[in-house]
Amino acid sequence: MRKKIYWDERIETLDPELIKENQLEKLKSLLVYVKKHSPYCRGALASVVVSEVKTLEDMQILPFTEPDSVLKDPFQFRADTVISRIHCSGGTMASPKILFFAPEDLYYIFNLAARKFYMMGIRRNDRIALLQPFDIYLVGFGHLEAHNKIGAEVVPLGVRLEQDFIVNLFEQTHPTVIDSSPSIVMRLTNTMIQQGFDLRSDFSVKRIILAGEKITSSLRNFIEEKWGAEVFNDYGLTEMGIIAAECSEYHGMHIAVDHFIVEVIDLASDKPIKGNETGELILTPLNLRGTPLIRYRTGDIVKISNARCGCGRTHPLVEWIGRKDECLIIESINLYPYQFNQALQRFAPEIVNYQIVYENIGEKDQLQFIAEAKQLADKQEIELKITNALRHVSIDFLEILEKSSIEVTIEIVEPLTIASTSRGKTKCFVDKRKED
Repeated sequence: MRKKIYWDERIETLDPELIKENQLEKLKSLLVYVKKHSPYCRGALASVVVSEVKTLEDMQILPFTEPDSVLKDPFQFRADTVISRIHCSGGTMASPKILFFAPEDLYYIFNLAARKFYMMGIRRNDRIALLQPFDIYLVGFGHLEAHNKIGAEVVPLGVRLEQDFIVNLFEQTHPTVIDSSPSIVMRLTNTMIQQGFDLRSDFSVKRIILAGEKITSSLRNFIEEKWGAEVFNDYGLTEMGIIAAECSEYHGMHIAVDHFIVEVIDLASDKPIKGNETGELILTPLNLRGTPLIRYRTGDIVKISNARCGCGRTHPLVEWIGRKDECLIIESINLYPYQFNQALQRFAPEIVNYQIVYENIGEKDQLQFIAEAKQLADKQEIELKITNALRHVSIDFLEILEKSSIEVTIEIVEPLTIASTSRGKTKCFVDKRKED
């Protein structure tokens, strides 16, 4: 009997041309729905005639939806339909981004997440240590429901429990899967090693699912080495749930084009990019009805590939590179985390995490590069590697280093020294000039 590797083989291996046909039909249905039920879309799409949308390329006549618009007035995006759940994403403590979900939205979100987890190898005999935020965020609840759909057991740990309590539960329950973020897994890993555990022999973890942050190759290798487990990455938004995830081929994350129309636009011109160039990801979720969104600007920088994957799935592969709004501006030059990630991976692979602090001290600007390294045996050698990596971030940054008066300092620290947020994320850039 052939081993089952697909959650929904027909959908996951569908011919790309049929995928486009299905997307177009769903898009037309969505446009009819939003013009009738969404206050925002009634105004934004007032001049759009649905019958004139004959191809997916015709989508370019539709306006983008800006996240700030959802943040400022979420109720204009609330469709006139039954709402069963309200969650939040981003925003601030005083002004959260409020999102409305209809019962059918949650069905699609949970089912797609289950499909993605099944692709990663999660099965009904697994026990999941779920270290994702619950609270007002969708991610914890979404992952819980998805794992349950597969039939797996879930230990819903959240992100606020004390480390010793979590370690105690690991000893007693022996989870086979960890579902969390890179920073939280690194913190747990460090705690267990300090307590004298051999993670490979003392625990039963076979797979680790990481979300919420960019995973560098060095960080992936470090976690795999310590746990003796496969590491998988997924990508999602609270606005829409899980969007893409890795299969065992590790060539990128398969993006669910039966649920989303995917566009990538140039960061400067907002025009569609050519080929597999880097740009901002624009998503139109085809099945969401509570907060329907048309051409939603995610603010995420990605690269899309339509290369055929060895797993047999026909859905395109996406590489998540970073956030458009997470940039450091030095002398009018925009610098992004992915530029530093690429340089460090090439020239200083020992670095598993870093943070750049930029501030003005007296008459001088100072850039402090704080790096968490796998091993601290030879700090001087690692500093030299980082210095070389910084010179290869970009031509513009090299010119800044050589010609400006910015003072650059490098500090090598142990893993998990850099502070993370309550949701387990680490800020790559801390610009203290803005704070001042």
